[in-house]
Amino acid sequence: MQANRNFRNFLNLSDMNAFLKNLGLIIFLIGVIFLCIYYFGTPANGLLVTSLVLEFVGIITYIIINKRID
Repeated sequence: MQANRNFRNFLNLSDMNAFLKNLGLIIFLIGVIFLCIYYFGTPANGLLVTSLVLEFVGIITYIIINKRID
């Protein structure tokens, strides 16, 4: 009985909605990290393309998810 209650608390939908609202920002920040790796590390075009894609997807994801979850 206790394990079932703990499992329900683990899958709390309000926590999942909070995570989904921030998912776009997380993806965007991963893109920024790739830009920092490019700037401070080894410059490669693959890092720039990956960063561009992640930032674009992050912005679009943030807009779409925040329109649907409210």
